[in-house]
Amino acid sequence: HLFAKNDEANKYNKMKLDELKGSSKPYKAVDKEFVANGIKKLNKHCLAAASIEIKQGAQVMLLKNLDL
Repeated sequence: HLFAKNDEANKYNKMKLDELKGSSKPYKAVDKEFVANGIKKLNKHCLAAASIEIKQGAQVMLLKNLDL
């Protein structure tokens, strides 16, 4: 699905999450590579939420490549 506005995508994602069995669990974004001012600047331009609630079986999408 493709949506023109974030609120439309959020509503769809919530609907799909509600269809999954079980309870959701909150997750908070953590980045240990940026200092406090750097994280504020990154968050201003980041598409990802600072925290999310997901359930087992939920599909998630990585928005930034990780160098592991």
